[in-house]
Amino acid sequence: MTRIVDDCAAIALAGLADDIATHFADDPLGTLRHDLNLTVRAVGHLDDSRADGGVCDGVSYLSDGVILYRTTGNRRENFTLAHELGHWLVDQADDVYDRLADLDDAAKLLESVCDQIARLLLLPDSRLASVVPSTVVEAKHVTDLYDATNASIHACVIALKDRLPNMGAVLVIRHREDEVGSAAWIGDI
Repeated sequence: MTRIVDDCAAIALAGLADDIATHFADDPLGTLRHDLNLTVRAVGHLDDSRADGGVCDGVSYLSDGVILYRTTGNRRENFTLAHELGHWLVDQADDVYDRLADLDDAAKLLESVCDQIARLLLLPDSRLASVVPSTVVEAKHVTDLYDATNASIHACVIALKDRLPNMGAVLVIRHREDEVGSAAWIGDI
């Protein structure tokens, strides 16, 4: 499934001009508002009841060009904005829907595609390679990526998963809360 997610993300991102994609990593909100002319509004709360049990930090009204996002006061907002842009890009790329339509868990795969788009926008492969030059992934690379970019911890975890040479996982565990904060994996684990 990783291959399908990667292929669909590439198809959707092909609809975004390179200069806009590059600018997005440095100024997600400004890029959405000024380069793409989308209406983007911060809101204090969103309905937390997502079908997959996750927390809803953003929502897109694609036909209206509107993105609403939960204010968090941290880089999670950048990931949310990039993820919602992913939905907007996918909506313009019929090929993505065609590839996902007959698959089990198509809706969940679509969310994974938008997460991958967010990762690629916030941490392009060139930036990732400059911080993590090999496929040897180390725990310190999460903070190295975080310190070198505007990406959220979740985007850093997804990026590091993409550097794994084989099946595996990258996890960030919040010890105080005794929970997994972010996770991404490759393969059937």
